[in-house]
Amino acid sequence: MRICLVANLNIGSRGEGMKTTFFPSPPIGLLSLASVLQKHSHEVMIVDFNTLGAEGEFFIEQDFIAKASRYISSQSPEIVGFSTMCSSYHIALRLAESLKKQRPEIVTLLGGPQASVTAVATLTAFPFVDMVLRGEAEATLPRLINALAANDFSTPIAGLTWRRGGRIQSEADTDFIEDLDVLPVPAFELLPRYDSASWMIDDGRGCPFSCSFCSTSRYWGHRVRTKSPDRVLREIQILCDDFGMTSFGFTNDLFIPNEKRIGMLDRLKSLKPEITWSGRTRLDCLTVSLLEDLAAAGCRSILIGVESGSAKMLRGIGKSLPLDKLQGLISAANRVNIHVTISLIAGFPHETEDDLSLTLDLVRTFLDSPGVISRLHLLAPLAGTPDYARFSNSLRYDESYSDISGTKNTLSEPVWFNKYPELFSSFYYYETDYLPRRLLRELDRFVNIICHFMPESVLFLSSGGKSLWSLYQDWRNWADGLGVSLNVLSGLSPHQLLLKFFDFVYTKSGGNEEDIALRKVKDEILEYCFRHDPLILPDVVSKFLNPI
Repeated sequence: MRICLVANLNIGSRGEGMKTTFFPSPPIGLLSLASVLQKHSHEVMIVDFNTLGAEGEFFIEQDFIAKASRYISSQSPEIVGFSTMCSSYHIALRLAESLKKQRPEIVTLLGGPQASVTAVATLTAFPFVDMVLRGEAEATLPRLINALAANDFSTPIAGLTWRRGGRIQSEADTDFIEDLDVLPVPAFELLPRYDSASWMIDDGRGCPFSCSFCSTSRYWGHRVRTKSPDRVLREIQILCDDFGMTSFGFTNDLFIPNEKRIGMLDRLKSLKPEITWSGRTRLDCLTVSLLEDLAAAGCRSILIGVESGSAKMLRGIGKSLPLDKLQGLISAANRVNIHVTISLIAGFPHETEDDLSLTLDLVRTFLDSPGVISRLHLLAPLAGTPDYARFSNSLRYDESYSDISGTKNTLSEPVWFNKYPELFSSFYYYETDYLPRRLLRELDRFVNIICHFMPESVLFLSSGGKSLWSLYQDWRNWADGLGVSLNVLSGLSPHQLLLKFFDFVYTKSGGNEEDIALRKVKDEILEYCFRHDPLILPDVVSKFLNPI
């Protein structure tokens, strides 16, 4: 059969006036499925609008869905499978709807994390979706395709949710593939156009931990399965030899330093040509000696999910971490030239101002560390997580959402978001007991834009015993006092937000041009312009000459 697999869309930016960015990242899961289907003599194509968009063939605009669905239809598929994530689930559904209107005979099939956890609700709400194949699909997708080809469903297909006799029926969950080495090498040849830095290696699946806000552990069965070092090295060598790749990221949510992983590090050191790579880990999985081994094996960056600066909050979300070791480990990483990104989250249901102040203290600690970036995300409620089970009654929607679910306004679906909270919960928030929503809504952009691009200014303004949390509150109160609504701030581009912060500092300084903070702010905004967008310099200079 002729099968089209569609990658989930990854686009960045929120708010009008902000540049929309496609984030091409090879859909490794789809490449693995494609390889399996090819072994069963099916004709497979992959459609990745992230790549097509980055190359200028598609644009995020009102008629994107119509154009994209026509493109899929032009491939003449019999079955179209959509990969799904929470952030772009509505886009996959709109594509399936549009495609079904054009060609009703096409089988529309959904898979991936979001469809798996909301399978029954999805088929109940949207008749244009024919089937959902839940969970890991390398073993079950060929069986489903063969059943469709023969129109014979007499043997149940594990993981399938579908309509039968007018009723929605879910078969038993699929078993996980114990030995990932039995899978064929992903069909890399279907996507030859990625930059080297974009490539990912599927080195393993799953996470043994149980963080209350995260869906990864449940989706992969609360454990980790890894490919052997030989298999991982084989895939890397193919990409190096056949596609000229020299830089990779590993898909596994957790680089676990067990004996097998250490053995793989030794093998990576001996690769020719030498490669560089990035990965993700936890604070309690790192040691100074491991960082040295990672660097020697080509690791150049790691992401550490710290989540909170409050030990109390970490215990509450099932993620107790040795926060006292963080600074020492980051210093060790810097010594061996490993760049560190610290991932933080705000908006947990029982989070207090004291908890959040401790998180911002962490941000402030590393503001002047050149090898460290702190990223703060608003909590995205995810269906299927322990937090969702406990707090789904407190879900609220106000058209502002976590950057984890960031999508361009022209592709958002507020009617659907309001009507189907279970399907689109990541666009909601949990009502918090102790923190007003107005203080949370712009906190991510304060950290990720203002603190990131103006670290010297922020450090100076929060010196002398003043906390970063207090500075943020001053900034929010100032904006509210001028009648600058949250929606207005959310709609500002990065440089516009920086200029609004300039207004804030200008007011605090009383317009004194000799004020140290004001001079620092000007210098850092100009540096931002030179580095990121010189075309905005005239507007910035005009603003400096004509402040509020």
